[in-house]
Amino acid sequence: MKRLSRIIGVASLVLMATAGPALATHGRSDHMVPFQGSVLALEGGQIFPTPEAPLDCPGWAEWQFFNRGMGQMSHLGRAELDLIQCSRYVAFPFFGESVGTTSFTAANGDVLVLAHELEFEVFSTVFPVPDGFEGQGTWTVVDGTGRFANATGSGSMIVIGDVPTDDTPMFDLPPGGTLWTFAGMIAYDASSRSNA
Repeated sequence: MKRLSRIIGVASLVLMATAGPALATHGRSDHMVPFQGSVLALEGGQIFPTPEAPLDCPGWAEWQFFNRGMGQMSHLGRAELDLIQCSRYVAFPFFGESVGTTSFTAANGDVLVLAHELEFEVFSTVFPVPDGFEGQGTWTVVDGTGRFANATGSGSMIVIGDVPTDDTPMFDLPPGGTLWTFAGMIAYDASSRSNA
């Protein structure tokens, strides 16, 4: 657990340090507030394109990855994450890239939707069986409901994940767990909340 705490701490510092440059493109920074938090996803899987299972992905995608989990996010409180991304290897079998969407749902039903781009590295102690992966990327607010209906913002993200094996988990996460850490800035209308 100490290793996981250290990883989260380092990830948070890296995200806060890298979020600044991505924010310079936003106009009304006086309305921007920090957005950060982590979500542990324990549900997920992959879909590979076949004639029977078409993907809502760009033509270059080799598979679709999805994740669902719960975590604590600023301005959302305890929130549910639903993440879908389209992935491919750029240097098989260890390096890849993804594009996708991340949706956060707050307890009252308000939703914040981010588009993200991600580069990742896969680790294997016994080739070619993967043990874990880590990645980093950027996100931009693209949609929302309730107080996030007209939200704007951008930032950085880091992901680490353990692949279920018989060995000790690489990142001390629960079997098959994925930890998503986000940081950046958003602007939204805090007075417009869903009635859910």
